[in-house]
Amino acid sequence: VKEKLESMGIKVISAKLIMKPKNMQTVNTKEEANKVLNWLEKLEEHEDVQKVFVNLDIPQELVAELS
Repeated sequence: VKEKLESMGIKVISAKLIMKPKNMQTVNTKEEANKVLNWLEKLEEHEDVQKVFVNLDIPQELVAELS
């Protein structure tokens, strides 16, 4: 895509590959959300981990409870 845009004279400032999930997993309880989010935080802090992609869907009501 980047090369095609550039061949059309469009300047591309940034381009990268991402992992986009096809199947989302819904987190239904506050306890599940806390457990998963804490695990993800620890995973992201690990020195060998560069990026973390997640297929979680946390409802806005649950996010509000966690804040």
